[in-house]
Amino acid sequence: MKKTEATSFLLDYREKHFSDDKVEEYERKKFEKAIGIRKKTISDFKKEFIFKKVEGGIQIEEYLGKDSEIVIPPLIGRTT
Repeated sequence: MKKTEATSFLLDYREKHFSDDKVEEYERKKFEKAIGIRKKTISDFKKEFIFKKVEGGIQIEEYLGKDSEIVIPPLIGRTT
């Protein structure tokens, strides 16, 4: 499949399965999380960090993003 065919397929799929309102809501939530006015979910943190539960908290093992400066979250879910 060529790149243009794949792009066309994905855009067609999006148009059929996602209303403009849902796309706008998703983008708004993403923006609110990025600027800190909406709490990130554990799923959000799994996209940024590789971590595991250890006795007494969580151990962050790797950062998956590209930013050179990051803020380590004080909580991931309900765990410090």
